[in-house]
Amino acid sequence: MSLGSYSDLKTAVANWVDREDLTSRVPDFIALAESRINKNLRIRQMERRSQMSTIANTEYYGLPPGWLRGRHVKLVKAYGQADTDLEYLTPESFDIVGMRRYGGGAGIPKYYTIIGNEFRLLPKPSAVYTVETIYYKKLDALSDTQTSNEVLADFPDIYLYAAILEAAVFLKDAAAAKDYGQLFGNSITTAQSSDLEDRYSGGSLHVVGCAVVLIVRHLGRTDRNME
Repeated sequence: MSLGSYSDLKTAVANWVDREDLTSRVPDFIALAESRINKNLRIRQMERRSQMSTIANTEYYGLPPGWLRGRHVKLVKAYGQADTDLEYLTPESFDIVGMRRYGGGAGIPKYYTIIGNEFRLLPKPSAVYTVETIYYKKLDALSDTQTSNEVLADFPDIYLYAAILEAAVFLKDAAAAKDYGQLFGNSITTAQSSDLEDRYSGGSLHVVGCAVVLIVRHLGRTDRNME
């Protein structure tokens, strides 16, 4: 069974559900499956890198398109310095820290928070800086024109089990929902375990003080990278 495209997936879901009267609802099951996958899956195939330039005395900036969750936010080489990680603050503590440490003034950003669909930087930038974000992006929704995406290409079972799970929920079939819920959960776990193995393939992690050192052995050479 091939699941290389949206058309293949629709056919497979219809065959597994085996209800001719539900064929027209299969695209809905797949759309609901994508929502479920976006909530549960975090793998490198979903990662994107985005950069934005700040504006002096402006503290709010739009999130990158398709934002699900941030992984890493940093200020890129401000005034020739090394890249600096920005520290996340909760929205509740943001104003308190801002007033106590900066009095509402401008400077080189050191913190960020997320309010709605926007970043908020603290202190508000005093000049033009570059902020780089590594984030998890929502899946490109499958359709007759968007026939595949990274997850369907690499982990088609996630899509299949999630869509059948949605069909079982629609049918109020508790037993099937439980079974396919477990299959979906297992496929998510497998994908994320595979992701971790790929990230650290060939290496071993060692704790040195408060840092984690990844020792990678490749072609007889040992490299040390700080994570």
